[in-house]
Amino acid sequence: MKSISDLITDRINSNSVFVFPSEAAASGRRRELLKSGGCRAVRNERFLSWDKFKENITLHNRADKPVNSVLRRIFAGDVTERNSTNPMFRRLIPDEYRGHTGTFSDTVLRILPELDMLVRVLDENPGFDSELKADYIKLYHEYTGFLDANGFFEPSWEKPDLGRLDRDYYIIGPEIIEDFGEYRDLLTAAGCSFIPCGGEISTVPNV
Repeated sequence: MKSISDLITDRINSNSVFVFPSEAAASGRRRELLKSGGCRAVRNERFLSWDKFKENITLHNRADKPVNSVLRRIFAGDVTERNSTNPMFRRLIPDEYRGHTGTFSDTVLRILPELDMLVRVLDENPGFDSELKADYIKLYHEYTGFLDANGFFEPSWEKPDLGRLDRDYYIIGPEIIEDFGEYRDLLTAAGCSFIPCGGEISTVPNV
């Protein structure tokens, strides 16, 4: 089985774009390729982070900037820390565990990309647990307040424009991308290829 590096080297001279779970992974792979002598130069736009990729396929015309995983983590840490001293959630973070900020910071972080859709679904389901629903709505207002105050928007909440997928895209490590599930069907239909961490290419993501 070829490694991810081999797969990239094989396709580097084609019209391909490689999408990685993070900016660090994308830039690291690009440096690795250049250092190995696989090519003399490669454009940054050929090696994208998942957040940058989502930004590129999003329909928007706005002055604010897309939030990324680092900023989401900053918000998640801040809101759970504030909750530990001034409780604002009842079910999302039970009162007896509100001091466990690290654990619930990760929980909040995973929710954020899907929070807009979650709140809309809850609005359509009045039978949902009222306290947990109130917690999600409170988190939504806290997060949108953070975004607005700092001039950001959440790209995961924007409508993708698949017409912008005009090259061969390889999504690497989809199984570790937190909000990949939201895009799975769209990207499969658009003909993207998927390379799990194991390294075998597929046109249907096994996640």
